[in-house]
Amino acid sequence: ALPYLAASLAIVIAYVISGKVGRRGIMFLAAGLYIGAGLFGAGAETLMVLACGRFLFGMGLGFAVHSVPLYVGEVTPSFIRGFFVSAVTVMEQLGMLLAFCIALNNNPQPWRLTFGLASIPAAAALLLLLWVPESPRWELKRYLVLPEWDALEDCDLVENHAPWRKYPKSPLRTLCRVRRRRAVEVRPEY
Repeated sequence: ALPYLAASLAIVIAYVISGKVGRRGIMFLAAGLYIGAGLFGAGAETLMVLACGRFLFGMGLGFAVHSVPLYVGEVTPSFIRGFFVSAVTVMEQLGMLLAFCIALNNNPQPWRLTFGLASIPAAAALLLLLWVPESPRWELKRYLVLPEWDALEDCDLVENHAPWRKYPKSPLRTLCRVRRRRAVEVRPEY
């Protein structure tokens, strides 16, 4: 029950801080917590250390459950978005099945192997996240606070009022490219 309580807490924390650190930052945090949980769990000599490992695992799970589907949904074009968001859930379930199969071996302490091996894909994810760009939607929210936010769905934003001139790669143009639409520069009507 401890991982699920920690995951519930992490989802609330992720909701609060994701606007400040972004989806990518939350995914970094989740991968780091998964690595720590695997190392704690594999090397646990006492019940308290094992409980700490399980708590870290739950925190990583909560952060990942919150941020990964959001990120995938924000960077994927609409015509294949459902497939990729569903693929995230399928991969999570396949990972759980693999962990269960590893735990079925005849090792006297299979849980150590299960926890330790969980650090390997987490380390790979942490390394690969170095090349993953931040979500364009989060970039827009970070650089743009306008009442015309709902117009983003049509990619018709007032670029003259936004600080796009300071940034060589406009998050609006990136988001519109992902959505296969053209960014339109609109003149404000006051």
